[in-house]
Amino acid sequence: MTRGKNNESILCGCVGVWVAKAKAKAKWRKDWAVQLGSRTFAFIIPMVQTPTNPRTDSGCARPPQYRLNWGLAPLSANVRTRMCRTPYNSYRVLHHAPGVAVTAEETPYASVVTDAETGEVYGFSSPATVSLSDFVQRVVPAGQPRTRPLLDVSRIIVSERIEGTAINLWFDRRADRWEISTQEAVGGDYTYYRNYQMEDADPNHAREKDQPVGGFAGPTTYLRMFLDALVGPTTPLPPPALLSDFLTSLISSWKWSKRYCYCFVLQHPHNPLVFHITVPRIALVAVYQKRRFPRSATSVTMQAIDPTVFRTWEEFQSVPGLFFPAMLTDPLSYQTFLRPYRSIHSRLEDVGAGVMLTDRVTGLQTKVESALYEELRRLRRNQPVLFFQYLCLHYTKKTTEFLQHFPQYQPVFDLFRQDYVGFIINLHASYVTKYVEGSDEPIAPRYLPHIQYLHHYVALPRCPFGGQGATLHMVQEYLDKLTPEEVFRCLDVDALLPKTVQV
Repeated sequence: MTRGKNNESILCGCVGVWVAKAKAKAKWRKDWAVQLGSRTFAFIIPMVQTPTNPRTDSGCARPPQYRLNWGLAPLSANVRTRMCRTPYNSYRVLHHAPGVAVTAEETPYASVVTDAETGEVYGFSSPATVSLSDFVQRVVPAGQPRTRPLLDVSRIIVSERIEGTAINLWFDRRADRWEISTQEAVGGDYTYYRNYQMEDADPNHAREKDQPVGGFAGPTTYLRMFLDALVGPTTPLPPPALLSDFLTSLISSWKWSKRYCYCFVLQHPHNPLVFHITVPRIALVAVYQKRRFPRSATSVTMQAIDPTVFRTWEEFQSVPGLFFPAMLTDPLSYQTFLRPYRSIHSRLEDVGAGVMLTDRVTGLQTKVESALYEELRRLRRNQPVLFFQYLCLHYTKKTTEFLQHFPQYQPVFDLFRQDYVGFIINLHASYVTKYVEGSDEPIAPRYLPHIQYLHHYVALPRCPFGGQGATLHMVQEYLDKLTPEEVFRCLDVDALLPKTVQV
């Protein structure tokens, strides 16, 4: 009996020492948690000494892991939930409500798909981005000066920002089939079209399905566009009723692992945004490995796979329409790196839609949208015919009279006015850059002839002996005297897009 007790004491002591050593080896990073009532959707990034896997490990840093937990309490106001049903299963889609304040310790998630009955997590998309200032504050080491922090490309992944629609691919174990999801829906067997301007102007306005502004150019579904981009234009697709089965058989034939969630950005001619897309294609931007906890279907860990790793996987090399975003490898300071993206005079071929910054350690993401792309995206929402009508009314000073008879167009005209004033501000800023500051920065061709005319024929005659040059008021007077055709050419997105970015 005494010998048994001694053995038990020795065993307990060994276990205690082993637990203490295990805790000492585990290096836990900070937990980012979004409290959903008494539920917790936690982004836990543990730096635990686990065995390396050549298929999933990059060797640069331990990949971030996101811990997902569920309880039974109702969701809080900062989370939107939606029930979705396909012919094969029912799902609950959760995503962080836009506009909700997030603390410095939180990382809002973008979209999570769970089984409506069992609660098992199926789909997971990349966490939502944070502001650049928060990203730098939380990523730059404490000892490094924050005035000119260096962009450490060994830790920070700098990749091309792809314009398009985010689509996630994942495997449903209960239905035994592959499914896709967007931010708020599952299956992809639906279209999206909203003519925002005409809906704001006239609630009874009928949607024109052949109108590409603001949505799809036709009744093409997300699922059909997704498959169209994957298989390429030369492979015929089955009838709409068989597309879901075709997706499952296609991914199974390529032998993609069911343990991963794949995050894509879809580009398709039937889903125009800013750039002119001529050929359907799809970018793989993130891959997450799902690891379930024993005896729990509602608690999983999603481990991010480094992009330098998954883009080398053999199963992706023969997919016709698949490509990967370009990556930057040269270390720079944040100021030097961001300068071309913040300039309105950069070439769209050089800056594109911007870049994405991802921290390899924490999984934190931020997007840097180029100023030129942001302006073109705002202009793209404009209906050309209605916008030209606004310019004609503005030129003849009949805008107020028109809105008295048709007040439903007030919201639309307010947006047009913002774009018009924004062009005035950019035109004046270009003038100051060249003629006041004397900068050698190249001026964009859309601004250069106007500021040259303003300087030689407006500013100098009024101030022959110097001064501040053309003021903002002078620029507005100059633009108000241009014909509607001349102003429209300055703000026409199709004319501003160079052919080299029409992918």
